[in-house]
Amino acid sequence: MVTLKLTQDEAYTSITGLYETIARKLNIVKPNAFECRKVRVGENIMNRCREFCMEQKGIDRFEFHMAWLQFGPKAMLDDDLVECDDGWYV
Repeated sequence: MVTLKLTQDEAYTSITGLYETIARKLNIVKPNAFECRKVRVGENIMNRCREFCMEQKGIDRFEFHMAWLQFGPKAMLDDDLVECDDGWYV
């Protein structure tokens, strides 16, 4: 398992952008897919991602949360932390 911290600016992105940001910070080049069940983030990271999606992509709160439930990481940590288990990308 690896733990890292994201800034508020780094968290202001789409769900896919969030995974790509995490991969970039861990020096992972061109991952093909992400396993959302193996990634945990702080709730404020989810909130910044939601702000981005609502402000920049025009989706509403319901649409965001439906997408987050299907494709997003688990929002269960404190602060700006991210935890990734082995095998979170392929």
